[in-house]
Amino acid sequence: APAVAAAGRGKGTWAAIAVAALVGLGGLGFGLAGRGAKGPAAPVQDLKMSVLMSRDDLTETALSADGRYLAYITARDRRFSLSVRQVRTGSDVVIVADNDVPISGVSFSPDGDYLYFQNRDKDSPNYSALFQVASLGGATRKILFDVDSAASFSPDGKRAVFQRGLLNERADSLVVVDLDGGQQKELLRVKRPENFPAAPAWSPDGTTILAAIQSLTAGVKTRLVTIDVETGKSATLGSRTWTFVDSVRWMPDGRAALVSGADVATGAVSQVFRVSFPGGEAVRITNDLDGYTNLSVAREGSSVAAVRRAAVNNLWVTRVDAKQEPLPVTFASGSAGSIGQLVPLPGGAAAFSAPQGNQTFLWRIDASGQNRRQLTSQGVFVIEAFYGQAAGLVFSQVEGGENPLSHIWRIDPDGSGLRQLTTGSGEQIVDLAASGRTLAFQRWDDPGSIFVLSLGGGEPRKVVDGKAAEQTRLSPDGTRLLYATLEEVDGRFVPRRRVMSLEADAPEVVVPLPAGVANVSWTSDGQALTYIDRNAGWNLMRQPLAGGPPQRMTSFTDGQVVDHVWSPDGSRMVIHRRVGSQDSLWMMKPGETKPTLITEYKTGRLARHFWAPDEGLMYYTYGSMSQDVVMIEGVK
Repeated sequence: APAVAAAGRGKGTWAAIAVAALVGLGGLGFGLAGRGAKGPAAPVQDLKMSVLMSRDDLTETALSADGRYLAYITARDRRFSLSVRQVRTGSDVVIVADNDVPISGVSFSPDGDYLYFQNRDKDSPNYSALFQVASLGGATRKILFDVDSAASFSPDGKRAVFQRGLLNERADSLVVVDLDGGQQKELLRVKRPENFPAAPAWSPDGTTILAAIQSLTAGVKTRLVTIDVETGKSATLGSRTWTFVDSVRWMPDGRAALVSGADVATGAVSQVFRVSFPGGEAVRITNDLDGYTNLSVAREGSSVAAVRRAAVNNLWVTRVDAKQEPLPVTFASGSAGSIGQLVPLPGGAAAFSAPQGNQTFLWRIDASGQNRRQLTSQGVFVIEAFYGQAAGLVFSQVEGGENPLSHIWRIDPDGSGLRQLTTGSGEQIVDLAASGRTLAFQRWDDPGSIFVLSLGGGEPRKVVDGKAAEQTRLSPDGTRLLYATLEEVDGRFVPRRRVMSLEADAPEVVVPLPAGVANVSWTSDGQALTYIDRNAGWNLMRQPLAGGPPQRMTSFTDGQVVDHVWSPDGSRMVIHRRVGSQDSLWMMKPGETKPTLITEYKTGRLARHFWAPDEGLMYYTYGSMSQDVVMIEGVK
């Protein structure tokens, strides 16, 4: 859930859907295309799949060219580690241990001697850099500044290609670098609303770069392109389009590529496709309800590694005032019934999103677990949902068809009064004021801009023009907007949080929050912001808007505060804390220094949690995530 939340408001507008799709809708086994699947049959009929490893803290993997080693990244308690497993024996070696900033984008050098990965640049903490370390351990070395994807290498290992985001130009570029001399050349640039959703791949013969380009104009579509390394000339590969693509990899003979992603036929589940080169014919080679991502291919081509994910989350409820033990509301045993979005409703009920087949709809259920029923039946995927007193249930929904678009709808908590609120080339809700009077949203064709809509009537208006970066939130009464911009300081971009009045021509207020904060929220009275500060031991802080120093609210000495939610009346908050593999919820009132434990779990994961809008009920989702590294053999 934190990944989904972050992605939904981050760099890629489609990322909220992509993350959910990569998790998958179920674990119903592995099949071949042609067994009830749409599209032509796969060119092979003897694919075999085996599980190499299973870990709930896995984030990324990379297979060495000879297929002997698997590098993998794990994350627990906001500590990241990079390890290598010998595929045949199952033995592991930790290469980078307990890093306090994210590690991502791992790849092997062509000869397998080195690992390359992304990590925060200590000199410019808002940027990532490319680092190198020996494959069996040793000192790390920074190779290159400002790298935003995994690197792919030329066959001789002397050059690398990677993605770089150009924040000030609202663009993405593919860059080729000479690893010995450091010379860099921009190979291809795309302007928003286009972007590169996956790391590029260098062809086995060294002449061509394969990349995916996602467009959010007139529906979300992702196409494959090939770029000539020497001339930079690009061409579309094939006619097939995907809603999103997670990874692209060449087959060793250069006659085909593998793609992990989803299209209209697969719904919201990421599958593996084989795309011929240069013809571009695409064939799906997996056909199940799991989500496959993070492909890597051994040089001889007999082994393909992928990460397979499936989640099972159920809805729980507790009455905080009565110190009631939490009770389960839903009882899904597989991820085909797993809870996604969670929105408490008045009157002791909650709305949630859950799949039905390859589509995801909104449902309603009482806190007792009774009277479950479906609220929506149109559309194919619910992205975000909110409740506001004057608005009802407001949600973003992707419509079907050849050009999938997201629009914003509202519906009464009882399922009546369904009405579309926005039309255009794709709109996605960012926030809904607790009062329900004001809605903030973004448009796919104008990323970085923020629009607001008064639900009492009137047309949408643009209030931030192309410069919003992250963490956009409406004040509880809907009269002010908190957003962040990226500003250049000494040649580097740093975030600046700003508060804008939506009702008067008042100057913006810059709120001096430290770098690296998370989970920034309004207090219920709108007089301050609360946030988690990694520099204060991942504890909760409060920053008054009137100025002055921040105030420390929690003093945990171990673990971390993951997030926090204020009650509607501001009389208390619930804090989600994680220590090792144990999750817990705590309640705290303003002025208190010691929170009170509500519930804790030794295993599994707490995800979303929200207060009911009209009484002391706390709803949350709890469940598990299964993540397997699978080896697929027989792909040709």
